[in-house]
Amino acid sequence: MKKNLKKLWGDKANKLLKGLVVKKVEYLSKDEMAHDFDWWSNATIKITFTNGLTLVPSSDDEGNDGGAILTNAKELSTIPVIYEEMKNET
Repeated sequence: MKKNLKKLWGDKANKLLKGLVVKKVEYLSKDEMAHDFDWWSNATIKITFTNGLTLVPSSDDEGNDGGAILTNAKELSTIPVIYEEMKNET
């Protein structure tokens, strides 16, 4: 069953991402963290592609906070989250 799920989601991710060109990579702003991501406290990288698609790593499937990205690059093995103190004043 899990093998089928990995294939299903892997195929979907491959179809979505294969061949895309990265336009911009930046950390989420405090405003994005507060309003777009429900007051996350860990700023994470946002990857924007030339077709407008964005990727934002999450700590889990429910989007509870920002997540790090692990790489195989010796000079940058982890793209870390950066803690931001957030105050929900709404």
